[in-house]
Amino acid sequence: MVVRTRTADVAEQAAIALALLDDGRTTIYSDSRSAVRAFAKGTVSESALRIVRDKEVKQHTIVWFPAHMGQIEGAPSNLNESAHRAARGFVDRVAIERSGDEVLDNKDPPTTYNELAKNFCLRRQKYPPPHSKLNRPQALTLRLLQVGAYPSPALLHKIYPEIQTSDTCVLCSDFASLEHMLWRCPALRVHEDVTSSRWDAALRSPDLKNQLWAVQRAHDVAERQGLSVPTWERPATC
Repeated sequence: MVVRTRTADVAEQAAIALALLDDGRTTIYSDSRSAVRAFAKGTVSESALRIVRDKEVKQHTIVWFPAHMGQIEGAPSNLNESAHRAARGFVDRVAIERSGDEVLDNKDPPTTYNELAKNFCLRRQKYPPPHSKLNRPQALTLRLLQVGAYPSPALLHKIYPEIQTSDTCVLCSDFASLEHMLWRCPALRVHEDVTSSRWDAALRSPDLKNQLWAVQRAHDVAERQGLSVPTWERPATC
């Protein structure tokens, strides 16, 4: 039997449906959570339904198990891996024959609330989370830098004009925005090679060294402006 589909989920459901016709096996294993859930909720695809429609299907147990765990040393051959390699061979061959068409999606689509929420969150994520080796204050500093809320003379003057009486840079007397304080100030460029692209790359990097560099630099330039900033960013070491 051939099931033509552009989604792996429908193919997985069809495979389970075919297995349901085998009376010699009462337990069916699948590595597709979405396919197992579809059978559990009775929301299978039309392709899977056609296979079992008007057929006598005895009671079976459908069990999900983690996919692609590799070959375990000393254990029997992992048939799931063998099937996956064979299936990928067909998919790759079909993808070539399609000459540029969309390749078959072999990922389980999100179905539960938590999976959908996490999927939307990751798709909208612009910056990586703080590295696990950053302490909490360092992680907070990085997040403030990523959203542009780290203290600067201009920001503090707008919020607390009676405390921060000036919004100008102490080094060049220009308007001291966060960008100016971090890398735009001409006085900084004389001694340091920091550009907007380098700064943006550091904020977008998941690497510990780059994140520590950004946190430490923010602390140093804030001190030069005479801002009251905590000292927990230093020493910044990997």
